Amino acid sequence: MTIIEIIRRRADEFPSDVAIRWNGGSWTARQLYERILGAADQLTASGILRGDRVAIHAGNCPGFITALLGCFAVGAIAVPVNNRFKAPEIGDLFARVSPSLYVGSDAFTRVAFGGSPTLLTTPCLMLPSVGFPERRARHASNDYSSEPSRPCLLLATSGSTGTPKIVVHTEATLITIATRYSAFGLASGDTMLNASPMVHAGGLFNLLASLCGRGSMVLLGKFDAHEVLDAIERYKCTWYKGLPFMFSEIAKLQSERPRDVGSLRLAICTGDKCPDQIREKFEQTLGIRLHTGWASTEAATSLVYDRDFQDQYVLHDGVEGKLLAVDGAKVANGEAGELWLRGQNVSPDYWEHDSNSAAANGGWFATGDLMRFVGPRNLRFAGRLKNLIVRGGSNISPVEVEDVLRTCELVSDVAVFGLPNLALGQRVMALVELKEGADPSLLDEALIPVLSRLSDYKTPELIEVVKSLPRTANGKTDRARLVEAFEASRATMAHAS
Repeated sequence: MTIIEIIRRRADEFPSDVAIRWNGGSWTARQLYERILGAADQLTASGILRGDRVAIHAGNCPGFITALLGCFAVGAIAVPVNNRFKAPEIGDLFARVSPSLYVGSDAFTRVAFGGSPTLLTTPCLMLPSVGFPERRARHASNDYSSEPSRPCLLLATSGSTGTPKIVVHTEATLITIATRYSAFGLASGDTMLNASPMVHAGGLFNLLASLCGRGSMVLLGKFDAHEVLDAIERYKCTWYKGLPFMFSEIAKLQSERPRDVGSLRLAICTGDKCPDQIREKFEQTLGIRLHTGWASTEAATSLVYDRDFQDQYVLHDGVEGKLLAVDGAKVANGEAGELWLRGQNVSPDYWEHDSNSAAANGGWFATGDLMRFVGPRNLRFAGRLKNLIVRGGSNISPVEVEDVLRTCELVSDVAVFGLPNLALGQRVMALVELKEGADPSLLDEALIPVLSRLSDYKTPELIEVVKSLPRTANGKTDRARLVEAFEASRATMAHAS
């Protein structure tokens, strides 16, 4: 069964179910299905054939949903475009995937085409913000279907450690991901709040999970903590998944102006590890537990949050996992190693292929995440392989150092990284965001008891205060830009003095 067939079955059996809500509007299951068919008709009229790539450049709106699912319906391959991309970045993406059609929204088309004539050779279809109109006439020859094993989606990774990779997903992997959301507590009667960008894996997988069930999805155009709280109160949302900075803002604004959020029963924090102070503040303010989820564009839903231990994950029943050292050898019990995963949810390959893909390793995907087994199927995050700092021959996990620094009462967030050094290989450095109102002149003293918990070789040689850490489009710390941010901060201080 395909995603479109699942949506069609829901439209036939429960046509009046509200499938999607957004500011000022809603679609029932039947209306959604008819608009998907309308989008499929327009794509076909634009010459799109099975296997063609279709670039979709829009924010969170009903139009994006119909364009995406219309691609699935005709067997085309949807390519969501990061809505923060400028023309050169879009040009690079187009050069890599060769789209046959650009589906653009008014809000982003000027960015897409301005100053980049190479993009003008791609046919363009303008996207109504409320989606394509419903199909007006039916003919047997116009009934669309797809094939579960064929690629249907190309998703760029966040690029937090370098050039984004383009991940291939099929209908089969997407259905597995969507249906496994039940392991994250998403039930058929839930009202999901989706404020994550659907051009990225988190927001898009949220969408598919909601549509493959009988729940309703409340869609926000972008994350805004006030709008999130207002939506929970207005629509009685029950389920929300987001990034650490989102939950920090939600807790802060809820404490300042409380809303009725009693309907919310499940909250899941994904992305980089959620700092304890954010989790504790959220739980204290909203009165529900904040679970920690593991995120991956290539292998989403492989790990489920542990209901008993905040710092652990559990392998999903349908997933195999193993830990390997850098040289490919198995690690000893209790030791950290790179997590490799295999399962029906795992992307089969990258668009341009890669040695870490499942296709290159007998179905096993190398996550790049360092984990430790703390039980037969229980894992604890230890850091990211690419972010390991090697100082004088010793391996240092930035996550371990960051966790310690975040316990400082003045620190809001922190990023630890290695700075190249001829003698040692790398030196340990840190960028720190302070809490609102914190006095920077008090930081050194406040850090004394905190840093005493770290071995000397793990202690940052320099801790630089910055207004904000560099972040990727989906809110993660942009580790590829940490050295640049550090040097810019040092240059600013030197100029000021």
